[in-house]
Amino acid sequence: MLKFLGYKVTEMSFRINSEAQNEKNFQINPKIRFDLKKDPQSLVVAVNVTIDKSQPTPVPFELNLNLVGSFQAEGEMNIEEMRIQASSMIFPYVRAAVTNITTNANLPAYYLPVIDFGAPASAAPKKSGSVIIRPLEDI
Repeated sequence: MLKFLGYKVTEMSFRINSEAQNEKNFQINPKIRFDLKKDPQSLVVAVNVTIDKSQPTPVPFELNLNLVGSFQAEGEMNIEEMRIQASSMIFPYVRAAVTNITTNANLPAYYLPVIDFGAPASAAPKKSGSVIIRPLEDI
C-alpha cells in the first residue's frame, strides 16, 4: 500500500494560441510523462503535461504543467504495483489542474483523457499524444 503525502505544482505555463482563433474543431493530443523515483520507504512521481503547437492541427492554447506527488510505502510492494497505485492516485489532481487552467482562461473546459494505469508501462504508446512512464534519476 502507498500513503499519499501530497503534491505540489512545480511549473505551470499557459498561452492562448491566437493562430487558432477561427478554428472550430480541435484535436488536442497531450504529451503526458510520468517519472518515478523510488527510495526504500518512499516514492516520488513527477508528471509533465505538454500541449504545444507541434500538433497536426492548430490547438486553442499551449500548456505546460509539472506536478510532483510524494508517497510513503507501507509494506512490501514491487515497483510495478507502486507505479500503478501512485500514478492512478496523482493523475486526478493533474486532470483537475489542467481543467482549472483552461476554465480560468475563459475557454471551454479541457479534460485530459482517462488513462488505464493497469497496463504495463512497456505497453504505453510511443507516438505523439502518448503517455510515457519511466524511472527518474533526479527530480
